[in-house]
Amino acid sequence: MIGKTKSPLGKMKEEDYPRYTPPPVVLPDDDRSVILDLRSFAAMVWEEITMVFGPSIYLVRLATSERPFFRQTLDWLRNLELFVRRFIAVTALSMTLPPVKPAKASSRPSSAQPAEAPAFRRCSGHWADVQSWDVRFRIMPRGPSEPGPSREGLPRTPVVQTPMLYGLARRIEALRRVLSYHEAYARRFARSLDRMRARAPRANDRVLLGVKPWKFNPYMASKGQHAVREMMPLLTGLCERAVARWQGLDPRPG
Repeated sequence: MIGKTKSPLGKMKEEDYPRYTPPPVVLPDDDRSVILDLRSFAAMVWEEITMVFGPSIYLVRLATSERPFFRQTLDWLRNLELFVRRFIAVTALSMTLPPVKPAKASSRPSSAQPAEAPAFRRCSGHWADVQSWDVRFRIMPRGPSEPGPSREGLPRTPVVQTPMLYGLARRIEALRRVLSYHEAYARRFARSLDRMRARAPRANDRVLLGVKPWKFNPYMASKGQHAVREMMPLLTGLCERAVARWQGLDPRPG
């Protein structure tokens, strides 16, 4: 499309679109029966991201981009990250592991690189070798943080028209590793949940986990939401049921 045209009706609100009723979702009795299908779907979306926007090494070499390219890539990544987080949670909660052992304090010295090293290299290894990057993928969301200092009276931060792509490249690589070794990531998350539940009685507290509903409207959804729409309803239902079972709230099989 060359140029942009504004709708004569202006920006439409949610109530202006046709009403959408999502189809019913039938959950399998055994969560493990669909693990491979969910993993294959996530890998397919990851490949689409690398074909449309480029692999990690391409984004690092590109360094910067226009804001529309950055926003579209980020939209796809955020939706795939949400899908993968729920996929790892379902896989972890479907595992049967031996009793957890008490955690021991690590005595290994810190391997952090000196502060004078370049920022990207200090965080990610050699820029041309994606497998050497030190990337992280959080399954649980961060807790509430303290509000930052007020910017009242300070000049407004200018919008960067050519944002850096290093962060997107690292997120693509992190997703690749999780999908390549999903069993290991799920086992580690299952251990974290076991330790969390073991600490709760000692602290006289109850562990409460929740799954945020995935609201999808095909008339308003972004392209990133459309990319995962085929399997996200099923995965969300599985995740809600698995979390409820883990908390002892829903013992039913279906």
